[in-house]
Amino acid sequence: MTVTLLVVEDDPLTRLMLQSTLTAGGFEVVAVGRADEALTAASEQTMCVALLDVHLGAGPTGLDLAHELRRRQPDVGLVMLTSLVDPRLAGEGLAELPARARYLPKSAVTSVEMLLGIVREVIAEIAGGPSLPSDPSEQWTRTRNDGEQGLRALTDAQVATLRLVAEGSSNAEIAARLSISVRTVEKTVLRMARVLGLPADVARNQRVHLARAYFRGLGGLVDASEDSADADEDGAGPS
Repeated sequence: MTVTLLVVEDDPLTRLMLQSTLTAGGFEVVAVGRADEALTAASEQTMCVALLDVHLGAGPTGLDLAHELRRRQPDVGLVMLTSLVDPRLAGEGLAELPARARYLPKSAVTSVEMLLGIVREVIAEIAGGPSLPSDPSEQWTRTRNDGEQGLRALTDAQVATLRLVAEGSSNAEIAARLSISVRTVEKTVLRMARVLGLPADVARNQRVHLARAYFRGLGGLVDASEDSADADEDGAGPS
């Protein structure tokens, strides 16, 4: 029996590579770039597994799409295949990871065989094999490296602070944005640095390290974080 996979990825090259890889692995693949296209495809045929990016440009996110696909096809396997180590790094307003979904950072996929193996594991689980943990947060332990584990260990409040640090906001600006005191921001920055195992340096350099950790978590170029950190140095500084 043919197994149909749905790939939703807004980057054309990545989408083509995933489609080619999965097709070569023996699957029938429907590959689209937008959430509305994915829902149209799902209305026309039953998907066994959907591999979804988190960010899909304007409109619903991959997490929103995952919930809607699960509502329409309760047995569909869901794999969030994304550059984000932790979806909280992308900002507020993202939906939670659906139950029985797997979160897979692209940085954790080291070979074609690994990707195909994960897809086959999800198919086996759908067919009655070992189930995924009921708590979606447990999924992170399967794929994260040491640096990613540190990011995942941050609280929601710390992630919000980290994101603003990476954007170049001063402690005073962060305090105003989050409706907390500057002293609380300072303590949060120190705690984040300890959790992430960053050097205990002067505040300005520590913010550079935090920004770099943030951009690594996004799966982007680390050098981009230095621009934000430089903006902080030229602006209000650490307080």
